[in-house]
Amino acid sequence: MANVAAPFMEIVAQDGDDITASRRELFRETMRQRLTRWVLGVAYACQPKRAGDVPFLLWHATADVARGGTREPGEATLQARPEGFAGVARDITPARVLAAARKGYFPWSHCGPLKWWTRDNRMVVDPAQYRLSKDARRIMRKGTYRVTFDEAFD
Repeated sequence: MANVAAPFMEIVAQDGDDITASRRELFRETMRQRLTRWVLGVAYACQPKRAGDVPFLLWHATADVARGGTREPGEATLQARPEGFAGVARDITPARVLAAARKGYFPWSHCGPLKWWTRDNRMVVDPAQYRLSKDARRIMRKGTYRVTFDEAFD
């Protein structure tokens, strides 16, 4: 089964070269993973408070794909319904994701191609001022979970 987002998600390194085959493998989903993501995504979208926005999302996403997708999200691409939808992500690069993040947009998808989203209410965490709770530190010491930083990047 072909990746639905493939025409719009060209993942390239910062210098413009295609990423290596091993990096591509990190982003490949198995059929089971894709099916699970779609089932959970549809269930999320069909919750009563979100179900009314599904036709609007399908309409705007289809229209955006027909136009070639959205490279740079912004006020011009932002839709009223569903709240925060700003287009189907196209040509994803680290620089483009950082530029979008500076404007308050983030790529996210639980069904279909990767989309740009924003929220009116959001939080910014300053790592220098963040204090880890005692419970979180205790859980980290137990070794139940593995906490890492910046390991998924070249």
